[in-house]
Amino acid sequence: MADLTTKLTTTWTGLIQGGGRMASETVELPIAIPRSYGGTGAGSHPKELLMASATACYVMTLAGMMAARNLPLADVSVSSELSEVSKQTMQIVHEISVVLAAEASPEQIASAESLVEAADKSCMVGNLLRTAGVQVSILSGKVTIA
Repeated sequence: MADLTTKLTTTWTGLIQGGGRMASETVELPIAIPRSYGGTGAGSHPKELLMASATACYVMTLAGMMAARNLPLADVSVSSELSEVSKQTMQIVHEISVVLAAEASPEQIASAESLVEAADKSCMVGNLLRTAGVQVSILSGKVTIA
């Protein structure tokens, strides 16, 4: 696997009601403290970014595993939710929907179904979060035909 180095620049202006921007080579987004913490809520916040990282890792891992098995993938969508279990613990739950092309065989459908769980176990970010005590799980994974 290729070595991946990522650089991110973050700027912030103001205090709690302030705001900032995060930028990398491929992403630029506003950041802000959530309204529930006294901020403006006019941008992304750390918990949202954490969940986005876990979700992106999962979907990219699943796509890579499906490519390795030459499955006729048409679409993958993941709906994720992050919630606090306690002051020290969070949980991220993913709902997965996989759509295979109409010509998918029963064997390919079964393979895709098994990869929904396998990708969760192989996702580097999800595994790192689990090591840190975050509960990351799949609520449901549905494979359908286009």
